[in-house]
Amino acid sequence: MLEQLFNLPHFLLLGSQVSALSSLLSACRTATAIYVSSKYVALFFVIIGITFGYVVSDSIWQFFPILGTTIGTISLFLLKGIPMRLLMLVGSGCWLTNNIIVGSLGGILLESTVIVMNSITILRLVLQNKEKQRVISE
Repeated sequence: MLEQLFNLPHFLLLGSQVSALSSLLSACRTATAIYVSSKYVALFFVIIGITFGYVVSDSIWQFFPILGTTIGTISLFLLKGIPMRLLMLVGSGCWLTNNIIVGSLGGILLESTVIVMNSITILRLVLQNKEKQRVISE
């Protein structure tokens, strides 16, 4: 969550207002998701993200952070376990694409790390589930 807040001035300095707003919205969304799990709250964040993105963006390429934030919102509020992490991978891919486009080397490294760690977690969960199935079947 703090990482998302630190990205706000970073993206502003890079001249990417949409990325900055999406980072701020992601931080608010993540903080809210810690305490609330509601499809209505998720819808609220999705509508705000899309609306801000539509108003502020001036290029089709600027929709990557909006898409990443929207996907992250849906996964955090509506999914759990492996499905949540798989969708978060897609959202991270959108943010990685955005960071490449705006030239954010730190963002590229950060999202690459998030993607690797999320992939490792997914693999561990899959192996753990297979082990549970094996124990149950014995």
